[in-house]
Amino acid sequence: MYLRKAVYNLVLLSCFAIGAFRPVCAEAVNDYNIALRLYSHHQIADALKVVNRQIRIAPGFGPAYALRANIYCAQDKNILAIKDIEKAVALEGSDKNPDYYEIAARAHYQNGDPLSAIKALDRAIKIDPAGDLYYRVRSKMWTILKDDKKALADANCAIRVQKPQVTANYKTRGDIYMHMGKYDLAAADYTAAIDRVPRKNGLDVDFEKYYSSRALAYEKLGKKDLAAKDKARVQSVVKEGWGAFLYDDAKKD
Repeated sequence: MYLRKAVYNLVLLSCFAIGAFRPVCAEAVNDYNIALRLYSHHQIADALKVVNRQIRIAPGFGPAYALRANIYCAQDKNILAIKDIEKAVALEGSDKNPDYYEIAARAHYQNGDPLSAIKALDRAIKIDPAGDLYYRVRSKMWTILKDDKKALADANCAIRVQKPQVTANYKTRGDIYMHMGKYDLAAADYTAAIDRVPRKNGLDVDFEKYYSSRALAYEKLGKKDLAAKDKARVQSVVKEGWGAFLYDDAKKD
């Protein structure tokens, strides 16, 4: 969830910072771009080496600290990640980049502190009240804290502000309804997610979790036939897909 979003936002933030805040030497920009590319390809240790060098060259470049915070999160070095986000915020301003607070929320969550994660997401939402991701993540924090009412309120907010519509928002609310025992509403949200799943090469992207979740909701509702159809759909596509091809090859070896 975090990696793809974080990389995208860091690219935007780097362009914004380079162009709008302070000049950054070409060597530092090159190092930052290399580190960002390494991070996006999950080459975490190499990315850390390069971004450390970049920070030594240009210690006033806020997005570099945000990138390193993401790297530290990937390494489960959450305290270091939080410190780097604090540095990025100090450099760029506390009301500039809501995604910095999302990174902080991840670090707090991984550090076993969902309440601090919520506070970070509060800041993100204050900056960008139309950011559906922040509501969705905060909803998950409330779920961890077993506050279904607040979790549902945030999930509703995510769906209300989303542009374009995001399948994960419906999945999140469906999961809350499942936890609350409202299986009919959960099934409806999983259906909404399925209807909005992007298609690629004729196959649903990340379809399994939506159909599997809806199958469970149907089972809770006693709709065994519908549950069986969803399970069969998952299995049929898995068997025909690339993963099954690799699995069959593995079995032959």
